[in-house]
Amino acid sequence: MSIQDELRHNNPFSGAVAPEPGSYDDKESVYSDAYELNSDVAEAIFDLLHQKSKAPAKPLSALVLGDAGSGKTHMLERVRRQAAACDVKTVFTYIRAFTDSESVNRHLWREIFLSLVQKSHNGVTQLDIILDEMLGEASATTTPNVKSFVRRFQSILHGICVDFLKALFAYRYGDEDTRLIANTWLDGTIDDEQLGTLNVRDRGGMTPVQLETEAQDIIKSWGMLLAHYGYTMLVCFDQLEGMKDHSIIEKFGFTIDLLVGQVHAMLPLTMFRPGTWSDFSKALDTAARERLSDNRFTMTNCRTIQDAENIIEKRLVAARYHDPKLQEILTWLRGTLAPKYRNSYTPRMIISIANDIVREKSTGNTTKPVLTPIDMDEVIDQFYNKEIESIESNITSWLPDASQLFWALKTFFTANATYSIITSWPEKPTDHLWMLVICDQRDNQSTVFIMHTNGNSSTARAAFSRANNFWHDNKDGRVYYITDHRCPFKWTEATETGKQKQQFMERGGKHINLEREQLSCWFALWNLHVKIQQGDVFSGMQTADNADFEGYMQRRFKKLPPFTFNSSDDPGPVHPSHLSP
Repeated sequence: MSIQDELRHNNPFSGAVAPEPGSYDDKESVYSDAYELNSDVAEAIFDLLHQKSKAPAKPLSALVLGDAGSGKTHMLERVRRQAAACDVKTVFTYIRAFTDSESVNRHLWREIFLSLVQKSHNGVTQLDIILDEMLGEASATTTPNVKSFVRRFQSILHGICVDFLKALFAYRYGDEDTRLIANTWLDGTIDDEQLGTLNVRDRGGMTPVQLETEAQDIIKSWGMLLAHYGYTMLVCFDQLEGMKDHSIIEKFGFTIDLLVGQVHAMLPLTMFRPGTWSDFSKALDTAARERLSDNRFTMTNCRTIQDAENIIEKRLVAARYHDPKLQEILTWLRGTLAPKYRNSYTPRMIISIANDIVREKSTGNTTKPVLTPIDMDEVIDQFYNKEIESIESNITSWLPDASQLFWALKTFFTANATYSIITSWPEKPTDHLWMLVICDQRDNQSTVFIMHTNGNSSTARAAFSRANNFWHDNKDGRVYYITDHRCPFKWTEATETGKQKQQFMERGGKHINLEREQLSCWFALWNLHVKIQQGDVFSGMQTADNADFEGYMQRRFKKLPPFTFNSSDDPGPVHPSHLSP
């Protein structure tokens, strides 16, 4: 078989984007240790983990700067493997970008739990491993009983949150229904009618400040638990570049202060491109900026052609090419690689060049056209559809989140010049209740979308109250009440909440309960935007930027299920103009 045919059937250069740490599939996992480049950064992060494991209260953090495609995520997978090989008990958590300055602690708490319950390839979660050790020890000395269990750990870990212990006990020892309820408490989405099962405090009457304090206590409790059993948590922040709001960035700084100064056994690791870190850090207070810069590492791009050849060789070896075939392929690639190579190219760029060489030699076409805006639309659309597929296949890793739904819907309407976003509406969002008000420029008609993402009847009543307030100011306005199907309603028409919903519907309000497929589209749009901020949407050497994204939204993006822009100019009596339903 010719080299062209070999590489056409087994091309190790066809993909260059790594998944999240700890979520490597069989194909990508073989490439995780393929680079010698930046092995020193991985060693340094591992050293910090080792220090933290020996002294859980030691105030440590890390900052990694690297261009898009420099191998930051591959580096983290390398750290994970080294920790496992050296028996440094480490759990990885991957924190998505913050969207609300008033709920940063709750966001961090939820993201930590989501990472802990993601199943590995053998079907075991990181939380399963921790609880096996924790509850195995408890069971060895006493019959499983929630009261004795709580007393035991209160005596060992002074100040640990009692409700947290109750939820962990129920998660481990409860029946299927109880475990599900415990899961919703631990991820922050429990509704007020389930509280009695766990005998925990009602969050319904708590203020946002009180909810943030509770979340802080739970994060500290996780730290106590991890430290007691010798675990260290690497808390990875790799989606911060999409955070532009200074109030959110400021609160993120407070989160770093919390993790470094008050929480045991957690090592925060933030990752940025060099240019975006410079802008981001200006919005941080001095303490947070200094904490993050204490251990600062920079990912190195290729400095010589030998670095590039090493990347290609390691990737070929990882794809199970061996001598003499390996040397034949390297010789075949070298002659074409040299004139294309430039110093400071990232590993992703080198892999892209190698893939271009394979394509050129296989097809005989050496022309590489510059992508037009329409071509880039296609690239972005492919990434968007991949995001939908990925999220729909693992929807449990995406908790109900009104702020992300809000952002997706706002982006959808901002792209259409027919509508303007009204930002002066006085109602403020809460953790599970967000509102978006738009105005149709042609008939000056306003529409409000109220997003509610928990099953609490008190939150639902607040949503219907806001709808009434909107109608008070906009007699003929349109109202959509949008919910997540995973937050089931337990009230009946006879309850006060049920009566308010019935009145809402009779007045012309519309209820849209987003199903799995629809939710995947909304979350995918939000995540697509984040990846564009990170420089992770690309084709070959050309990366999509904000201008490309805005153009894509205006030219190509016409549907956010169940809403669709269509060609009709008829405003219609119920629905926003140009929209169906």
